[in-house]
Amino acid sequence: MTLFKFCKGYSCESQLLITVNDLLGLQNANTQADIGILDFSKAFDTVPHQKLLQKLENYGIRGSLHTWLCNFLTKRTMKEVLDGTSSDECPVISGVPQRTSSKE
Repeated sequence: MTLFKFCKGYSCESQLLITVNDLLGLQNANTQADIGILDFSKAFDTVPHQKLLQKLENYGIRGSLHTWLCNFLTKRTMKEVLDGTSSDECPVISGVPQRTSSKE
């Protein structure tokens, strides 16, 4: 399956059309399709990470996927830099980790 992550000349609609086409092809071939969709761009900006991880576990998200999400969201720090002067680092307990929602 093709994925567009902020690719120039492509949009959400392009991704949707390709996905629907792929799914219809699988349906015509009588093949099972399992889909996982993650969008961290805005959905969790204010949700505390621990609360989100607990809710996911309550919904049955466990094992390696839960571990991956936990590793992705926890033990992160941030600091501010202004005119070459840095603040002390502090833990990030909510929001989207930087540089995960756009092309670097």
